[in-house]
Amino acid sequence: MICLGHFFSGADILTALKGGAFCVRNGKSFLFFGDNVLLGMKIKLHGFRILEALLNERSVASTASRGSYYGSVPVEKLFEVEARGREIATELRDQPAWHEVREWIHDLESLAVDVASIAKERGDEDIYKMAKALVMPIGPLLTKIRLCEGLHVGSLSNCEIGYDKSGWRLQQYMFKLNETCKEVLGEPCCYFGAGKYTLTLVVNDMSSCFHRLAEMVEKVSVRGLTEYGKCVFYPDADPILVDACKVWDRLTEAFNDLGLYETADYEELKAVVREREAELRAGSTPGHRTHINLDTGTLRYYDDDQKVNQIFNRLLGDIGYKRVSGEIKRPPKCQVVEDEVKGVFCSHVTEDNIIDVMRCVATVTSMDIREPAPQLWWGKAIKRIPELKTACPDMDEYCLLKNTLKYYTK
Repeated sequence: MICLGHFFSGADILTALKGGAFCVRNGKSFLFFGDNVLLGMKIKLHGFRILEALLNERSVASTASRGSYYGSVPVEKLFEVEARGREIATELRDQPAWHEVREWIHDLESLAVDVASIAKERGDEDIYKMAKALVMPIGPLLTKIRLCEGLHVGSLSNCEIGYDKSGWRLQQYMFKLNETCKEVLGEPCCYFGAGKYTLTLVVNDMSSCFHRLAEMVEKVSVRGLTEYGKCVFYPDADPILVDACKVWDRLTEAFNDLGLYETADYEELKAVVREREAELRAGSTPGHRTHINLDTGTLRYYDDDQKVNQIFNRLLGDIGYKRVSGEIKRPPKCQVVEDEVKGVFCSHVTEDNIIDVMRCVATVTSMDIREPAPQLWWGKAIKRIPELKTACPDMDEYCLLKNTLKYYTK
């Protein structure tokens, strides 16, 4: 078998496949892609069923990662997004598939941001570097897609990256991504190609690098977890946090049934409980999450939306003092944080108030789009809970949420 003047045996190609190379059926031939670079050669198989080998190799990776989590991130999902990128670079390369590429970029960015945040907290320095390097090219990449779409370029493979402002920045970030991979793994993940650098090759390169990240994460992920709705529990999960997460899950179901969640936000909801810590993904926006630690008695909610932070802070402030076994138990002490990383910070989060805290966490999902347009979002809830109309005639988001929480404690 000949590819760009080199001879490859079946074993050579299987080795290439394990490194991320892949082939696509083209009639009776295949297009062979080196690890993230289109070699552009049709290779006659002469009976060697390389596509089946590829599919088997991919399924092994997916099976190995199934049920594993890195913080709140399902490892299997990393491999799914990586595979979709390769699919776009092959099956859609001759189409103006701008929407499909944007959706894929959104998913990749969301996962990479989450992985970077978790890695930073855990001290997984190499994973953090790789995830952060994958996020950097996204801005200029989206700009380049918009330019090609605006110029009515006919296909992804005809969208040349070039050396205009966005193209130059994109190539610089891709070079840095490749250097980062060489630094942390000892090998490159981008191959750029010998000819013009196109959108197809960028997607292919980013898929290859994302595959490396997925493999890094898979090596440190944990299996043997249990699930309840949107909650995932490590074997050592604290029973009190387990119960609190189940309360959060049931309340998110109720809120979604009332039409209070945007579909994309609801589909991204996930909570992971490990020992005395819980990490909850609050919506589809990258980095939109909540971290709770019962050992330190803290909650940290991350959000750039000041209005959402203020309302969430007020709801947490409504958690009152409780009498438990003859003792007065304090509510959490919370404040809106306006430093570089914005959100809400709480101390005094305890076993006695964690249920109420988790109930409040269920309110933040989609709040940024509900709050400016309550008439569009609260109609079904008001029909289901008539007292909302009486209690909140001005359709104030805080008032509506406060009284909805009261309704679901009856």
